[in-house]
Amino acid sequence: MLTDLRTPSSDVISSVVAPAGVTNDRVMLSTFEYLWSKGEKPRALHELSEYLKVKNVSELSLSSSTRRYSAHESTLFRVECLLKRADWMRELNEGEGAVKDTFPILMEARELAGERYSVWHAWAVANYDYLKKADSCKDVKDSKEPSQARMSLPLKPGMNPARMKNNRTAKLSSSSGSASLLNILSSQQADSVTQYITEAIRGFVKSIMLGEGQPVANVLQDILRLITLWFSYGTKKGVNQILEAELQRISPDNWLAVLPQLIARIHIKSTDINSMLRKLLIKLATAHPQALVGPISVAFNTNDSQQQKVAGDVLHEMRKSRSQLVEEATMVSRELMRVAITPHELWYDGLEQAAQLYIDNKDISSMLLVLTELHEAMNDNSSSSSSSIVENKPMEGFAEGIGKIGHITLRDISFRHCYSKPLNDAYQWLEQFKRTNRVVDLHQAWDIYHQLFKKIKIQINSLKKLELHHVSPALTNANDLSLIIPGTYKPGCTDITIKSFLNHIGVIASKQRPRRISFLGSNGERFEFLLKGHEDLRQDERVMQLFGLINACLNNDSATNNRGLEIVRYSVMPLSNNSGVIGWVQNCDTINQLIKQYREAKDIRLILELKLLQSKCFENYDNLPLMHKVELFHQVLYETTGRDLTKMLWLKSKTSDVWVERRANFTKSMAVMSMVGYILGLGDRHPSNLMLDRIGGKVVHIDFGDCFEITKNRSKYPEIIPFRLTRMLTNCMGPSGIQGSYRLTCQRVSIPVLMHML
Repeated sequence: MLTDLRTPSSDVISSVVAPAGVTNDRVMLSTFEYLWSKGEKPRALHELSEYLKVKNVSELSLSSSTRRYSAHESTLFRVECLLKRADWMRELNEGEGAVKDTFPILMEARELAGERYSVWHAWAVANYDYLKKADSCKDVKDSKEPSQARMSLPLKPGMNPARMKNNRTAKLSSSSGSASLLNILSSQQADSVTQYITEAIRGFVKSIMLGEGQPVANVLQDILRLITLWFSYGTKKGVNQILEAELQRISPDNWLAVLPQLIARIHIKSTDINSMLRKLLIKLATAHPQALVGPISVAFNTNDSQQQKVAGDVLHEMRKSRSQLVEEATMVSRELMRVAITPHELWYDGLEQAAQLYIDNKDISSMLLVLTELHEAMNDNSSSSSSSIVENKPMEGFAEGIGKIGHITLRDISFRHCYSKPLNDAYQWLEQFKRTNRVVDLHQAWDIYHQLFKKIKIQINSLKKLELHHVSPALTNANDLSLIIPGTYKPGCTDITIKSFLNHIGVIASKQRPRRISFLGSNGERFEFLLKGHEDLRQDERVMQLFGLINACLNNDSATNNRGLEIVRYSVMPLSNNSGVIGWVQNCDTINQLIKQYREAKDIRLILELKLLQSKCFENYDNLPLMHKVELFHQVLYETTGRDLTKMLWLKSKTSDVWVERRANFTKSMAVMSMVGYILGLGDRHPSNLMLDRIGGKVVHIDFGDCFEITKNRSKYPEIIPFRLTRMLTNCMGPSGIQGSYRLTCQRVSIPVLMHML
């Protein structure tokens, strides 16, 4: 009896009745779902399938003693059961056949409810999954010998599988006549695959159109899958016409979420795809010019001729209606790039790169190319204002390669006054070396470069702040622009435009020397950004987009919703391929800053562990055997506590209740980013790339330049760990360490994230 209560048998299922004495179908479905959740998945699928065979819409009994259900609601209930059956079938079985068997079920759901988002979403995903499985099977078959290959003709949507039973597989012999048969079957297979492509496209377009009020993650994934089909099969015969007709039906608002993906593909050479993409971007530019003007300007400011052409066409169309906006966006992008990299930094980094090419790589030709580009940056004879814009001409600055050092800003004039003569002398020696190929001439040039390098280095190290009017008079004079504050655009909301730029710019003391720059918005608020040069932020922009999708997935799942597991995001706006602005994360300190602050207050050496390790080594640590390294490592762990961050978390909390809440938020945010970082292959998680929120206690990650396990390939100190989880971090999680909230959150996060990501 106890067994029957825990796992309902068929007799128990059939005995579930409503008060009126009729079998209650909602209770039946709940019973099947209960069996599925308890692990009896084959039985649950079998019971649901048998139930659908014997129950028609007219026979459904959903009513109870408290409510009567209409015929329409009964229809939707059967649709729900059909979608559930198709979903369970795909989960239990893998391969093309499992997906193919769901098509008749989904076709029935389409006939019953042709205007439901869930129906069209399921139909599109089924066709999309079939294409993926067909492609993977094709890759496997192509690796086999021709005599062993088997051609499988896919089932057309809506066709009865029994009719194709005898014609599903055709074996090809290696006889002389098999080539013509192979061509016929290949043509038939191509036509059949095209049907699945077009059905998937129509399904996704329909689901996107019906997606209002649906979870953001579902609609976003539909758009991303549609883009994949577009750029994977857009050149296929019969698909291009379908795409051109269907894409026009989607509202421009839906495309805003995938704008980076669209712009990233404007270099595609295919005429058909490129034409549709150009039309779509122009449509977006008309509907949402503020959202498009910045990203399309970045594409225009590259050396890729195809990108420049498409971006130029879009900007040309935008100028017809919003010429002032385009001019302002172009000016702001160019001037911010000028602020991001001063002439001193330009020459310092260029000389360092040239020296590395010459000394380490012995690559004289590449060295000469770098030095020549640096000298060409000094040959700016233009006398026009820095705010002038030439239509269809790439923006000046330091976007692709070397920019121009002009005669307008005080910073440029000062640099020319100090270094023009020695640089001209060095250039003469360099040109003489090109003519004579004498090493002594090159050494004469490098003597001058070396002296200049040392002087510039002193100036750069003393650079703590900049005055905007010294580096960009154009931004100083820019007031009441129609351009919005980066990262604040929301369709349907009032635009927050740039009122002015604050004059004081902070320079952060790090390797890349980013700037802290402030904008004043039209709403009276101050917006702070990190202006970075020497770094491509387009990948950071994609990572922020991915985090938004993951947050939506976590909010959709009952196990992770309303638990404070959202990843902290910030705005990222690339200006070029090596510069951009990042939204300043307020009320945060890096873990490195917190440790430094604690140790300075307690009079502890900042690099205590390193000094202990060096004191125990009689020779270079890198040359020691592995066992000796591990032993020394454990000795240093034993002699230090590693509780600096734990103490700071306590000292920064006003009350014990606040401390408990911040510790819980710290642990959960660490768990979420550990799982997400593992999926993303995120590396370079040193203490300066981890920030701690002063108010909530969440861990905030910054700098996503090293993704997709690229740090595993480092020649020195490769990162072979899945994510950073050191002693100092685990000590902050309380007595349970990783065995409490951290492990539970990892288990909750990993399943929904993997389901939506893979």
